[in-house]
Amino acid sequence: MDKTAAAKLGRLEWLTRIYNGDAESATPAAAEAELYDSEHLFGLDTFAETFPPLVKLRKRLGDVQLTLGEITHEAPDLSYADLEAGDEVVFKLYVRFEAEPPNRLMYWMSYPPLPPGVSVRHYVSSDAPGCVALEEACPMELKDGSRWIIDRGAAFDDYLQLMGRVDASVVEKEGQIIGFYSCALRPIRFKGEDGHCVYQHHYRVHPDHRAGSVSMALASAVDPRRSFEDTNLLFPYSLIDPNNVHMQNVGFPQVDDVEIVRLSLPVSLGEGVDSTGCAAAPEERVCELVNATHGDRELFRPYDLARLAERCSRIGSFGAADYLIHGDAVIGTWAVNELNKLDHGDSHEEYRLAFALDYGFASLEDFELLLRQLCARLAKQGTTHLAFICDTRAPEYAMLAELADDAQRFALHTLPWLVPDFQAKTVYCDAVYV
Repeated sequence: MDKTAAAKLGRLEWLTRIYNGDAESATPAAAEAELYDSEHLFGLDTFAETFPPLVKLRKRLGDVQLTLGEITHEAPDLSYADLEAGDEVVFKLYVRFEAEPPNRLMYWMSYPPLPPGVSVRHYVSSDAPGCVALEEACPMELKDGSRWIIDRGAAFDDYLQLMGRVDASVVEKEGQIIGFYSCALRPIRFKGEDGHCVYQHHYRVHPDHRAGSVSMALASAVDPRRSFEDTNLLFPYSLIDPNNVHMQNVGFPQVDDVEIVRLSLPVSLGEGVDSTGCAAAPEERVCELVNATHGDRELFRPYDLARLAERCSRIGSFGAADYLIHGDAVIGTWAVNELNKLDHGDSHEEYRLAFALDYGFASLEDFELLLRQLCARLAKQGTTHLAFICDTRAPEYAMLAELADDAQRFALHTLPWLVPDFQAKTVYCDAVYV
């Protein structure tokens, strides 16, 4: 056995001892030798404090001791292993190592074996209709008892492609998609450094399969550290609706005092407005106005002509022609007419959204007039609302909030040591990644 294989085996044996509740293996000193980043992956003094889910697991397993079973090395930095009790596989381990010595543990996840006939694989575009059906079967349940379905229809795949690079997987049973999860690579500038963050989004598991191994297997199949390893990957984040009953525990803390809001403006704002007053925006002017508006905001990476052209080339239904300008304001709109269905028990409502994917302004007065002109155009296409997303600390928020007839609020979740950075500055909200 070569040194690399021996090092990985030693790490997997250490993990097995951790799963068996060996407190001696869980000390910070022991963890430092095994983990790539012991401060952030480990960080606490005792086994019970650091791994509460494993403590619960030990209570459930009782005196049963797990042994390390079959190991599969899929890549220099990726292995799968079985944790067994007797002849039974109790858990599958998904483990990421450093690719080079000393091959410390970077990340791992465990889940029970999948039931017979259930498999996990990468998403392909032909899965879109099955994912739309899954959305219908998985309405978001809100704290007020309402149920909300987003029907992306034929545009489902466009939502993913619009994000550029995504890592998405599905769980399939007998030809039916029963789970979907995706992460997207978002280009950003954070504290002056250009890089990328991972936007974790769109996690769905069919209600009939939420117990057991499906959810964890799906989560382990999407590994942005591996999919996006060729980039300067800075951190992950999620936007969570606090009213969504099933999506609160995402593993990262909420950034207090930061509120991101999607504001839906009724297209009736365009009634009586001359929609011919806006025109196609020159690409240089788009870059200039968008950069001037968002340049000081955290996560915004300035546009140049090449970045704008790449963004406009991702899907056929959004491009340079969708940027309109009036005076000193510009808006780039994806007129997708996304169908949203809300069931309140005693009433039902539907609305169709277009999205302001980019905007910039030097004059709030021009900005308001342009969005009214845009609403007048969208009303002719069957759209009911134009949606903007922004930080409540942004100067345009008050105007947009006054015009909106609906507001969906999101809490920002990210790594704990980054919380002060997000609290310190207004956050740029890219509507592509919501």
